[in-house]
Amino acid sequence: MIIRLIGINWLSILDALIKFFGAFIALLIGIYAYKAFKATEKREYKLLALGFFLITFELLVYAIAIPALYIFYNFKPEITDLTRVLLLRISHLFNFFFILATLFAYTLFAYLYSKIESKSVLILLGTLVFALASYSFSFVSGVGFNLTSILLLGFVCYRTIKNYREKRSKNSLYVAAAFSLILLSHAFFAITDLPSTSNYLTSFLKIAFGQNIMQYISSFIQQLYLLGHISQLFGYLSLFLVILRAQYGKKK
Repeated sequence: MIIRLIGINWLSILDALIKFFGAFIALLIGIYAYKAFKATEKREYKLLALGFFLITFELLVYAIAIPALYIFYNFKPEITDLTRVLLLRISHLFNFFFILATLFAYTLFAYLYSKIESKSVLILLGTLVFALASYSFSFVSGVGFNLTSILLLGFVCYRTIKNYREKRSKNSLYVAAAFSLILLSHAFFAITDLPSTSNYLTSFLKIAFGQNIMQYISSFIQQLYLLGHISQLFGYLSLFLVILRAQYGKKK
């Protein structure tokens, strides 16, 4: 989803907590991958570490930086209008970093699982992702951001599921489940952003079903938003299981 300086409620608090937990998991995976790269000099571990360090960065931006800006923006009584404008611009900059880091991390995972060796392909994909991130940021398009994430994660899920079918190991199952659940969370978030993104859709629903339909849609969106967070949480938990099994010697 696209992050904004929105009001604090129980969903936004849950969102921040899940993101913080996910950052902790991503950091652990990044450290393990970097250690593996140092020990083996294998390029795939280097890319894996970079991808999860980017995930760590974007999750911490969401979990810490944006809530801190919101609190400072709304609860500091002597704040000036100029400072408010500056804080909004800073939040927009954080927002762009969040989008770019997320999409580029997913691009690295897709590139890694595609087993392509050419650096020019990675540069091309990176350029495309930068353009898509700029589009999502410029138009505050949660749908565009989440659909791009779904596209990239869809390929990763296909490869991890294929890997599980070949190996039939618990670790490969947990990895496939993790990416599938994170993909599912982006699908939920994309649906929740549809009414706010499309004024035509909102107008059509009001004309077709009356003004009261928006109350039901708002309740439904809140439920989907919660499901998105639950799916994301279980995705991170699945990755955490892989770390624990690696830590305690259960490689299969």
